[in-house]
Amino acid sequence: MRALLLALAITTTFSGATTAQNGAANFVGSWQANGGGAGTCTIELGNSNGLFGLTASSRLCLGRLGFLNGWKVETNGVSLLGLNGEVIGSFAVNGGELHGHMDDGTAISLAPASGQNLVSTRSGDCIHNPDHGYCADPGEVALPTTFPITAKALHPLAIRQRPTAQSTSLGTIPDGQCFIIEGCTDTSEGAKCHIPEGTGIPSGWVSKHFTQDGTWFVGFQNFC
Repeated sequence: MRALLLALAITTTFSGATTAQNGAANFVGSWQANGGGAGTCTIELGNSNGLFGLTASSRLCLGRLGFLNGWKVETNGVSLLGLNGEVIGSFAVNGGELHGHMDDGTAISLAPASGQNLVSTRSGDCIHNPDHGYCADPGEVALPTTFPITAKALHPLAIRQRPTAQSTSLGTIPDGQCFIIEGCTDTSEGAKCHIPEGTGIPSGWVSKHFTQDGTWFVGFQNFC
């Protein structure tokens, strides 16, 4: 429950006062899905209300995209919904396309197939992905809700003895390395997550989000 409340607080802090530059109308239409075992398939995002969010369907899609049943607009992106209204994929605008992940960690890109015109943003109104500089998708921004998990660093992460930047440094997790997290907590410096003993790297605390030159970034993704 604490992790869920903390995740909601983070969402409110960084996106609650922001209006997405792309409204629902920008996303309506056909999208070509590529990568992650989905096959080369098409999804259709509709503009009418369905049982869960706005209507959506998929054609010739494998994996989780085959269960597409709705969608909703997020800050600088969309969430795709499954048969019971659960979020099965989170995507952010990146260079005129939608890039993101399914809920099983699969990376997928969606290319406009019916003339959709999207606005990418690098402004300070969101938490960014350090790999490409654009707004991170909602699944990357959120804290884990179950533990332990295997996470992946998106940027070199300092490991601290205690959950504060003023604490002793125990080492650094390189960009791209996977590591175990057993829990997260809120601090005055933001969310800090704990690495347990016996995983091959020092046990300590890392930041879920970090700032650089006044911009917020995601420190790690919640899967490897």
